[in-house]
Amino acid sequence: MFFNWHAYDFFLEPACKSGLGDRLVEIWSLATIAELLHPGAKTASLWIEKGEKPTAERDYAPLYTVENIDFVKQRPLGTMRVSRYFDRTHVNDECIRELPNGLRQIQLRRATAYGRHNPGSILAEAGHYGLPDTIRFDDIAATYRQIAAGTRPAACVERELPADIDERIGIHVRLGDKLLAEEKERAMDMDRWKTIERRALARIDDLAATGEKLFVCSDDIEYRDTLAGRIRDKGGDAIVYSPAGDRKRPAGFAAQVDFFALARCRQIIQVTRYSNFSLAAAIMANCELVNFDPLAEGEENPPSDWKGAVEILQS
Repeated sequence: MFFNWHAYDFFLEPACKSGLGDRLVEIWSLATIAELLHPGAKTASLWIEKGEKPTAERDYAPLYTVENIDFVKQRPLGTMRVSRYFDRTHVNDECIRELPNGLRQIQLRRATAYGRHNPGSILAEAGHYGLPDTIRFDDIAATYRQIAAGTRPAACVERELPADIDERIGIHVRLGDKLLAEEKERAMDMDRWKTIERRALARIDDLAATGEKLFVCSDDIEYRDTLAGRIRDKGGDAIVYSPAGDRKRPAGFAAQVDFFALARCRQIIQVTRYSNFSLAAAIMANCELVNFDPLAEGEENPPSDWKGAVEILQS
């Protein structure tokens, strides 16, 4: 396939090949830098390179679009490959590369620190991206939110969103590899999870009692359905997305519907220590994110890194 690279200002190659939330916050960070360097920038972003096998975790394109970004499956001449296997402390000093066809390639410093790139980290590395020393955090955060808000679901995903989703509060339960035998980084051990769960259930029970409409999603379908049943047993209104099994859908389809449904909710309740899936949805929607992670004295809550990009309520 022929690409007219002269139609673009920048080429982005995200290093993150993991889940939807991690990918989005990295793409938004790259696109924010491009927009700050060149307002109105037109950008090409690599998605799945030719020969890379799509999986449910990796292949979310073309189920959404980001304004002013075209997803492509090949690199222009002269690009530097971004290795996903760098040590997380690796520092990439060639953040902006001039390419033979007039494009500039943008790479994030510490590229494989998946899902960690936020307005604060862009400010900290501003000089490496060619941004002025005088740039303000508020300007970076505003541009980041603008880029995120330009993310749209494909029509096939849009059609699956609940008709009254704008009236609902979203609940996202993230377990999986976030629940470990021993706590580390942004994951939680069982004791921490039980504290988060107890606090979250108290809030959810109150919402059910007051007649709030709720939308529940989770990577753990059994837990999701049990929680939705609990809400209904208490007289509340809870819905989940359960696609009919009578037709084939693209990889990652149900996760896309959950994500864009969360992003249409009035508020998002995050039932985990940390997840970029629900955090990215809150940034995109510019709505409140409620988190129940217990804080020890002097401890930072992981979502606090994103203050300025989204309003985080600690409960």
